[in-house]
Amino acid sequence: MAIEARPYAMSSMFAALALLLVVVYRRRPSWLRWVGLVLAIAAAMLVHLYAALPMAGLVAAAWFFTKGRRRWMLAAAGIVAAALVAPFGVATSRQLGQIGWLASEKYSLIETALVQSWAVSRTPPVPEISDRVPDAIAAAMAVVAAILLIAVVVESRGRHLRRLAFALVPVATGVGILWIASLVWTNVLQGRYLTPVAPFFAMALAELAIHAQRRWVRSLVILLMVGSLTLFGFEQRTYAKASTTDYNLMSRVMRQSARAGDGFLIDPIQDWVFSYRGAVSVDPGAFAALIDLAQPTKPPLDFAWAHDPPELNLAAQEWLPPRIWVASWHTRRAVYGPQLAELGYHSVYAKSGVPQGHTITLWEK
Repeated sequence: MAIEARPYAMSSMFAALALLLVVVYRRRPSWLRWVGLVLAIAAAMLVHLYAALPMAGLVAAAWFFTKGRRRWMLAAAGIVAAALVAPFGVATSRQLGQIGWLASEKYSLIETALVQSWAVSRTPPVPEISDRVPDAIAAAMAVVAAILLIAVVVESRGRHLRRLAFALVPVATGVGILWIASLVWTNVLQGRYLTPVAPFFAMALAELAIHAQRRWVRSLVILLMVGSLTLFGFEQRTYAKASTTDYNLMSRVMRQSARAGDGFLIDPIQDWVFSYRGAVSVDPGAFAALIDLAQPTKPPLDFAWAHDPPELNLAAQEWLPPRIWVASWHTRRAVYGPQLAELGYHSVYAKSGVPQGHTITLWEK
């Protein structure tokens, strides 16, 4: 998700820090650690509001498994953190309409809950066998983890599993609530929303590995290690959300070849997701010195994706710069290239991207 600047990994980092601070505070409490815990919980929720679910589980587990004054201080840390984030949550709740389309998407609990929670792999529209391998490994790892959990609990007869229970409470709140809401209400579960649960699941797996006694149970831990490394290898493959989103092509060409004062145009398609306007949103600095002929003023942030302005009639414009860059689709009707040709412009340079993507052309007059 890094290419979209989504802060899921950062939320997971703060969740791990909160878990660590709970552990050290329970051993040796101090005001510095308490304040650090408040800030870590608040930070995890600020960068990803769904992190509130595992954070609530963490605070609940800390309260339940701690005795004396410390339990109430840990509970107070969660309450203070929630109060700090509440105004932000209220303000951003107005954006919920932007993701209302998720409920109408094709939904698979197996795909979302078992596969994407282990490894987010965007499968191409026409997948090859190799594209399905990570999905199969991820689903198998979910099954192996479940078997490992049951085996360790049975062979230990429930003893010495306090820390395992501590870790599983945030997993239950962070995953279970989203599952239940998606099943009985509307589809709100996306695999990436489970990221803040990762530190607690890692702690749970570590506890299972520590308490595994029989050889066949320990072999399950080895299987999980091998599976994780295999999935990590698959995640290193070239990634694109879709074959058409070669956003870096245009920004790269602009940085290398454009001049200050050049104009640029992007052939509109009026598609609510795949507009190539995303290239400008991803790297606005590459276009800072250029003239956006179709959209001279920055549009409001009223939707999750950039969308195309109405098609421009170039012949009706009072003035056009002598150099104009045009981004056109390989698979759709050319819009601005033919208009520029009629106005006496000539194409002098072109750079193409992926087969289903775009060509960036420089027109001069």
